[in-house]
Amino acid sequence: MATESFGANGITQRSDGTVYIAVTRASKMGRLIEVPMEAAGSSGEATTLLESEAISGVDGITASNGDLLVAANSQNRVVRVNSAAKTETIADSDDRLVFPSDVLVDPLPKGCLSVTSQTTHLKTAQCFGWKHKPREA
Repeated sequence: MATESFGANGITQRSDGTVYIAVTRASKMGRLIEVPMEAAGSSGEATTLLESEAISGVDGITASNGDLLVAANSQNRVVRVNSAAKTETIADSDDRLVFPSDVLVDPLPKGCLSVTSQTTHLKTAQCFGWKHKPREA
């Protein structure tokens, strides 16, 4: 599958084994590629889950409760992408995000979102509250 421009920039795996690859492009469109994994460990056919301006500048991604969380660094936001490829911003510059590059969800019950974000000359992992209540597992 051709990636054009920059190429793969993040990878994660859901609990069912499906692998997702974030593709950063020079255009205003970001892309998430979905690769099912077979029981024997071989990969199935790669398909595009989402290609959208909503994830332009896609960088780090992580799987959480059936969703994908995407650091859209050129937009200073973190976007939740559900299994139907619907998007929702869950953290942004109002939460002090500056060029976020990766995301992680605390496995503890409160489900805190940690984001690696550039502020001035420092990179720090910051814990932000969710703009929207996290989905229940």
